[in-house]
Amino acid sequence: MPSFVKTQRVMLRCAAVTHYAKIYLNGELICEHKGGFLPFEVEITDKLQDGDNLLTIAVNNVIDYTTLPIGGKSNMMNGVGGFGSSSSAKPQNNPNFDFFNYCGITRPVKIYTTPKDYIEDISLVPEVTGTTARVSYKVDTVGTGDCKVEVFDKEGNLVAQSQGTQGVLEIENVHLWQPLKAYLYDVKVTFGEDVYTLPYGVRTVRVEGSRFLINERPFYFKGYGRHEDTFPNGRGMNLPMNTKDMSLMKWQGANSFRTS
Repeated sequence: MPSFVKTQRVMLRCAAVTHYAKIYLNGELICEHKGGFLPFEVEITDKLQDGDNLLTIAVNNVIDYTTLPIGGKSNMMNGVGGFGSSSSAKPQNNPNFDFFNYCGITRPVKIYTTPKDYIEDISLVPEVTGTTARVSYKVDTVGTGDCKVEVFDKEGNLVAQSQGTQGVLEIENVHLWQPLKAYLYDVKVTFGEDVYTLPYGVRTVRVEGSRFLINERPFYFKGYGRHEDTFPNGRGMNLPMNTKDMSLMKWQGANSFRTS
């Protein structure tokens, strides 16, 4: 590891491991995680050694009725067509769903650093009146330092700013995020030496009776249930294939999809 790392907070982040993971660093168990579709991370600052370090990720895709997705176990008979004697039965995992039960590291594994005093979380809640947006923000931090929040438009112009870990950002002549026209601002948070930029779309979403409203306009969903499953990578992340799928769905008139 580079020498500067000793002055930083060092994190190991796994974007997805299907379904149950045990993380070892230099032979020591440092983290366990259940659930194959969500990211998780663990601090490794005090566990790194000088020189080379060995990272091991053990993965298990056995599922049951406590996992998502769910499944169970049964016995499989040896022999032609699965027939055989009960004495030769072998246990097998039975997924209770209609797609392949992949196993493995399906999204990137990264090591990143932050200062000792760092930004832990950012929350943004918008209210839109006419052409003005008031975005209530809250920044969770660890340690001490001054906090500044700035909002930049797509051209890089500063359109709003505030001081402190809580407050309101007022954006005049706001560009709203909407399906197929996803305008994004950059919200830059500075806390001491730590800086994080969050892409953010200003929009309102609510349900009124049987209507789903985005920016107070009814939205009709047209689309698909989509599995992230490609012939080159299985469930492994493949950005070119994802782009191809999105382009095909848009070409066919879809404006949404349900992840499966």
